[in-house]
Amino acid sequence: MIPVMILCLFVARVKSSEFSVDTVVAVSVGVLDTHFSCCVFLMCHTHHQGLREDWQIAALSSSFSKSRVMSVLLSGEVFLSSKREFCSRPLNVIRSSDHTIRRYLQQVMVQCPLCLFDKAVSASDNFRRARWLMFMDSSTSVEEFFAGIHIPFGSEFLVAQWSAQRVQLSLTELYRVHYASPLQTFCIGNWTYNGGLSWSSVPFFTRRKDLKGIAIKAAVIPYNPYLTVAKYRDKKPVKYAGYLTELWNEMERRMNFTTVYVAPRDAVFGFRLDNGSWSGAVGMVVRKEVDVGISFFAYMVDRMDAVGFLPPIWNVKLMVHIKQPGMEVSSLSHILSPFVSTLWGAVLSTIIVLTVILSTTWYMNPEYKVDAGHTPYNLYESWLNVFGAFCQQGHDETPRTGASRLVYITTYLIALLLFVAYSASFMSFLAVRRRDMPFADFNGLLQDGTYKLGVLSGSARVEFFKKSNVSTLKEVYRKLIHPGAGNLPSSDVEGLQRICTREKYSYVVSDTTLRGLGRSAPCSIIGVPQAYYSITASMIISKTCPYKRIFSHHVQEIKRTGILTRIEGTAWPPKYTEILDDPPSSVTLETVTIFFIVLLIGVVTSVFVLVVEFGLHKLRQSFQWVTF
Repeated sequence: MIPVMILCLFVARVKSSEFSVDTVVAVSVGVLDTHFSCCVFLMCHTHHQGLREDWQIAALSSSFSKSRVMSVLLSGEVFLSSKREFCSRPLNVIRSSDHTIRRYLQQVMVQCPLCLFDKAVSASDNFRRARWLMFMDSSTSVEEFFAGIHIPFGSEFLVAQWSAQRVQLSLTELYRVHYASPLQTFCIGNWTYNGGLSWSSVPFFTRRKDLKGIAIKAAVIPYNPYLTVAKYRDKKPVKYAGYLTELWNEMERRMNFTTVYVAPRDAVFGFRLDNGSWSGAVGMVVRKEVDVGISFFAYMVDRMDAVGFLPPIWNVKLMVHIKQPGMEVSSLSHILSPFVSTLWGAVLSTIIVLTVILSTTWYMNPEYKVDAGHTPYNLYESWLNVFGAFCQQGHDETPRTGASRLVYITTYLIALLLFVAYSASFMSFLAVRRRDMPFADFNGLLQDGTYKLGVLSGSARVEFFKKSNVSTLKEVYRKLIHPGAGNLPSSDVEGLQRICTREKYSYVVSDTTLRGLGRSAPCSIIGVPQAYYSITASMIISKTCPYKRIFSHHVQEIKRTGILTRIEGTAWPPKYTEILDDPPSSVTLETVTIFFIVLLIGVVTSVFVLVVEFGLHKLRQSFQWVTF
């Protein structure tokens, strides 16, 4: 048996209803099956109902049991005040539509002039999560009955009424975009005795895609280059531009609403203060001063407890950046770096083995003395030939024996393969720019101790280091961030400028932001590849906002249909696209200095050996002349 609870409101001295017990049960079970709901409440007043009402409750319970649905009695007072999580989306069934029911709905839909959004709140979270099914007499007008009663935009309230001939029962969905807006109706289904329940194929978000031009208040945090102020009026921003603005304009067009932009007084994203309150844009959303926050708000545990997030729209690495140091000076180790030491040992061993084999095959030739006029392949000559082959040098003479020629072929094949492998690795080494970095990761930053670390003031970056579970990151906050917490950069532009103007200053920012703001920095800046962490960010919205579901849906649709990619292309003009693309790297003189040094040493050594040989030759001739 499926554990489902049904809510029915009964009042004393109820008039005879147009709906039989079987009709109420059949329609309710049909709605349950459509919504895949799992629980509803059977709620009655605490005072005595009377024999007729007791009989109706017993009959309903029996009919629901026959339909394999369990009904549970619960008083209205307990339902409204209870904080118990009965189920995620219960179905509440109201079997009558008299004045007592109307007063009850007015009670739970209290209009609150101090509340934001739709100016109305329900008396219980259970009410907001519930689905409602009300059976209304055909003689009652829906518009008149719900005049002055606010049905929140995010709720699902259905009214069931018989047609004039009582042939079919129509199910009408009701809601208001705003507490002062006209009542919106949509015929969502019909029920007949023979055909059962037929449900509309129009999706929920299509039925409620039009917000009728209502004004949404938004706290805006400019975040260059993604969100910039395009126009001021009386020294206050009134128009914005950039990637996030294009995205928000697309949502305005899709859902038909307008936006009133509000700038937080402290101009920060927001973080939890020591007294438990929130600052910045997050604080404005928490206090319901605005509906949403527009900027890139990083997903943080504390924030997710306080506000709701729209689906992710930004995934990025935040990396420590420093002033670009000088190029790494090349050394002899760079010549040997393409091969590991064990491979170099194997190459040397191969040269020795091939030298011995070449010399042996020559000596083992029974007629090697016949080749006296040709190159003698002793160990000395064989070593020069094998080493020359590994240096891709040819020879003016080839051994005449088959065995020696086979050794030659083997030598050249091995040398060619090693040369190709070495050249490929060596060329990649020349193409990659290597900087003499002062540290490689957060541990190196701490051990260096000479660099200061800056993060964006009032942002989640401060909280990330402060509340991290990693001891190293906590030490980074305690030693490098906290001492200057009162003088952190107020924008990424200021942070990048500090890198250039201050001695040994580092700043946490994404590569995309750096490239978009590269022209604002008076020096070259480079990231430390291993000193980074990843974040996911999006816009924020109040958890109780009735428009949260439809906002989240349209953000997902914008991503799914590729519109977000188009917006990225529009928001990043060609000049920024060129900045975002890595410029082609070129080999500098510093990179190949060591190779010119090796060449110079080789030339000097050759000249020195030539002079020595020339001197010895002269000395030998002089000795022979004296002897003669």
